Amino acid sequence: MKHFLLYLPLLVFISCSVLSNKKTDTQNIPDEYDFLNDIFYDVLDIEKDKISEAILLSKKPLSFEILNESENLFFSRKYFENYVDPVIGVDSEKVKELINTLDFEYLSSQTLDVSFWKQKYIHSKIKLVNIDSNTRNSIHQLSKPTFNKNGSFGFVLFQTKCLTPLNCSGVTVKIYKRINKKWIYYVQLPISLN
Repeated sequence: MKHFLLYLPLLVFISCSVLSNKKTDTQNIPDEYDFLNDIFYDVLDIEKDKISEAILLSKKPLSFEILNESENLFFSRKYFENYVDPVIGVDSEKVKELINTLDFEYLSSQTLDVSFWKQKYIHSKIKLVNIDSNTRNSIHQLSKPTFNKNGSFGFVLFQTKCLTPLNCSGVTVKIYKRINKKWIYYVQLPISLN
C-alpha cells in the first residue's frame, strides 16, 4: 500500500496528460470543413443569424479544373495578371500582392479534392443536396478549398445554380486570408466561362 501511494501522483499526472491530449470532435474536423464553416456565410453574403431555413449546398463540389483553359491554368501568374488592371469588384492592389506572394508552381501542383461534402462536419443550417434536386430554392456550389504553401491563403470556387435568369450568379473565386486562426475575406476574382 505504501508503494502505491508513492506512485499515485505519477499515475494522476499520466492520466491527466493522456486526457488533455485526447482530441475533441471539433479538433478532428478536416481542414476543408474548418475553412468552409468559417467562410460559408461570407461567400453567400448573408448574416448567419438571419437564416430562417436551411441553405442548400450541392454535395458534389465544383472543381477548379473548369477554369483551366488549354494553356492558361487558373493557378498561374498569367491568369492572375488578368486582374491587375482595374476590374469591377476586384481590388487589383491585393491581386498584385498575391502575384508577388504566391508560389504558383506549388498551387498548380495540388491535387484537387472532388470527393462529396459530408454533412456531419458542416453547420446545421447548411443542408447538402444533389445538384439535380427538384427544389424552388437556390442551390449553391463550392469547390473544396485549395491552400497556398504556408496555409495563409485559401481559395474557393463559388457558383449558385440558376433557378431563373434573374436569380443566377456567375462563377467567382473568393480568396481568404488566415488571420488569428480565422479565415477572413481578402479578394475575389469574377470568372467568365466561355
